[in-house]
Amino acid sequence: MIKIKFNSDQDRINGFYELATKGKGRSLPNGIFEIANRYLKILNTAGISYRIIADEEE
Repeated sequence: MIKIKFNSDQDRINGFYELATKGKGRSLPNGIFEIANRYLKILNTAGISYRIIADEEE
């Protein structure tokens, strides 16, 4: 599992849609999502911008 944060509100909306329809994950506080590494491909293919969050950034 990896934690990510989308770079904009529009990326968050689109990313949430992509994950809800083609993958899965969970939403954490502060706009952080936790997903399996394999789902990063879904976001990359859709052109959705995100950054990987280190545990100490939460």
